[in-house]
Amino acid sequence: MDILDHATEESYEQMGMDGFLDWVTDLNWVTEENIVITVSGNVSEYIEDIMTDIVDFWKNDAEKVIVGGKNRNFEFILIDNK
Repeated sequence: MDILDHATEESYEQMGMDGFLDWVTDLNWVTEENIVITVSGNVSEYIEDIMTDIVDFWKNDAEKVIVGGKNRNFEFILIDNK
């Protein structure tokens, strides 16, 4: 899945945290019940906290926030390449 296919930014360099959060909490165009994103590389504790917030959003709040949205299983798989 290419983030930029469904984002307002023209490049990954332009996408800050706000742009990523907007994209990841507006995945209503994905039809699958389960959304899994694999992240490879070093991930800070701050980013892990954000990923937890995203998982919680899709589990508990998507139906309340997204018009016509539904709660789903959302998972990040972290692969540490140290």
